[in-house]
Amino acid sequence: MSSSAPVVAIVGPFGFIGDHVTPAFVKAAKGGEVARLKILSSDPSRPLLQQYASDAPQQVELVQADYKDVKSLERTLQGVDILVSSMGMQGDFATSKESLIHAAANAGVKIYIPSEWGTDHHSTKREHPMFTAKQHHHAAAEALGLKVVAIYTTRIDSASSTWAIPGDGSQPVALTSQRDLGPYAVHAVLLAYSDPTKVPSHLRVCSDNRSWNEYADIMEGMSGIPIKREYVPLEEAERKYEAVRANIAPHMLGPLIPIMSAEGTFDHSVSSNELLNPGQKYFVPRKVDEYAKEVGGRPWLNGDPFSPN
Repeated sequence: MSSSAPVVAIVGPFGFIGDHVTPAFVKAAKGGEVARLKILSSDPSRPLLQQYASDAPQQVELVQADYKDVKSLERTLQGVDILVSSMGMQGDFATSKESLIHAAANAGVKIYIPSEWGTDHHSTKREHPMFTAKQHHHAAAEALGLKVVAIYTTRIDSASSTWAIPGDGSQPVALTSQRDLGPYAVHAVLLAYSDPTKVPSHLRVCSDNRSWNEYADIMEGMSGIPIKREYVPLEEAERKYEAVRANIAPHMLGPLIPIMSAEGTFDHSVSSNELLNPGQKYFVPRKVDEYAKEVGGRPWLNGDPFSPN
């Protein structure tokens, strides 16, 4: 058990996940919860990164990262306790991830948060190349001696006032607000550092966990506009998926999502929320009710989606 503050490194500071996780760690560094924060980027000169560094010049360090140079990464990660990744899937990301974990292990990094932030693929019987690759990466990092803590959230896309709802719409579906991503990540890191035995290798978090029907009711109640609900039987969803499966990119889930939703893959009734945020001590998760108020019950008009995939 450690009573000191950790040194944290972040890779992938931009993008759908990084844009929300990185500011939370900058805030934690400014507040002393993180002793020092290294932000690794291929272009540290980007204005937003420069802003992070100017906000906390004593705590935040910007480092240019070359994922093809393992020795350089190793030097960069010297003295780092925890490595947080929100690396995207651009370029040769698989090789970059492998280089990253080897450099982290050689540098003595203790804890690794891989770039998951999506489906808990251990809770589904469905096979997918992306799930297989992530499971392999997790196992490879553990084999190198890193304590790996994967954080799983879920998703929602409401691009229309017509909702195609899998099954009968009664199955709970967990949603995680982008606002809550950072706080969950920070407190997972701090708890794992202070007492690694308390934190399992797989964390399921969410901001809300209700059914599609309940979410639709909330939106309708706020907007006064009925949402057309088109219920898609599981068998029909499976047929549609098999018809296009061969043409789906390996890093996309596409029509597999409603199938997993109907099967309960996104039900986070059993979650790590209380472990990371006991009694909502650190933050109050953003429920769909609050989101509905912000967008007037019409999320399809909103440019800031509630949760990531």
